[in-house]
Amino acid sequence: MNKTIETNKYLLLSVIFALLFALSGIIIGILVQSEMILFDGLYSLISFSLSLLSIFALRFKTRASVKSYPFGVNNVDSLVIITKFTVILMVVIASMSTSLMTMVQGGNHPNFGIGIAYALISTVSCALVTYLLQRSYKKTSDPLMKAEASQWLFDSVTSLSVFISFVLAQLMLRQNMYVHLVPYIDPMLVIILGFYLSKTPMKQIAIQIKILLEKAPNEKVMKQLNAIVKQVEKKYGFQESFVRASQGNQSLVLEIDFVVSKTSCDLTVLQQDMIREHIAKSIRKLPYEPWVTISFTTDRKWAI
Repeated sequence: MNKTIETNKYLLLSVIFALLFALSGIIIGILVQSEMILFDGLYSLISFSLSLLSIFALRFKTRASVKSYPFGVNNVDSLVIITKFTVILMVVIASMSTSLMTMVQGGNHPNFGIGIAYALISTVSCALVTYLLQRSYKKTSDPLMKAEASQWLFDSVTSLSVFISFVLAQLMLRQNMYVHLVPYIDPMLVIILGFYLSKTPMKQIAIQIKILLEKAPNEKVMKQLNAIVKQVEKKYGFQESFVRASQGNQSLVLEIDFVVSKTSCDLTVLQQDMIREHIAKSIRKLPYEPWVTISFTTDRKWAI
């Protein structure tokens, strides 16, 4: 199956499930007066909106003209992922603030019985969607799919935490143990999960900003690239070589400049192309879509 079709299919699946969970979470959260379930529903509503954004980004990438966007079309992935995780971070912070106010006011008393049933169904369903999206990401390596899977993983963890906490609260009420703490379980859970869930958005936002700023690949990749170029430099007796690279989500932009001696600069165009072909074949082992520019000069100033 075409990677774009595969990605689009699972993004649509994510949109449908996100809308279902959003509606059920908000309605049940209000009915049982649970801030945690309401937070889960709001999170799913945001996920629904952001999944639509992912579909838009995917279609933009497939339809965008290479002539109009010769280098930057893949940057749409980073823009969408930054937008996704920024919105998620804002929702998490707002929910934590509301729950803190609830704790100050003495907590709340949700209907734990209905909450347990909702959390159990939600946990199983979210885990299933997460598994399907992660499996699709392994096939497509699409960063949008990875971000989508991360969203559903958050939801799975949230639902599982709600289930465990509500079961614990129900047991405390039945056994008449630490009953004075029960009103604080729901808002406290939102705050604890908020700290946990905020780590990945901040990390991903930082990564994508570096990609937009065209940060060089990691040290391991640069060592591989330098080794390939140095091998060519030594084989043909070039004076120097310079390697510049920037890494995207799936792409690798590579610029290589060879400084050729004026006394041995009789490389034909055919020989230059043979060097380019050799380097291109060597870097195909790397898990990126390369864009390679290789130049030859006798004047060092054009290479630095």
